[in-house]
Amino acid sequence: CSPIYGIKDSQYMSLDRSINYLRRVDKDFPDIEGIVIMALDFAEKKIKNSAQNILNIEEIAAIHLYTQESPFYKILNSRLRDADRQKLRG
Repeated sequence: CSPIYGIKDSQYMSLDRSINYLRRVDKDFPDIEGIVIMALDFAEKKIKNSAQNILNIEEIAAIHLYTQESPFYKILNSRLRDADRQKLRG
């Protein structure tokens, strides 16, 4: 599988837009509203409890989402490993 290029040159995509995009292009993508809400709650608590934040709430929530054992993590990893890189374009 070839490396993923152009990440730094990509435009920022909100967490909501990213999730909606994945749902639109991937019929296997799960309905994860509850998981996203929990990730955003987690991120909000992290922001409140930290004096210095490098990341914003959506960035913290996205990392939290990706690092949890969930359907989101499994499907996203599968797509990232896919040789067809067009599946990653937004």
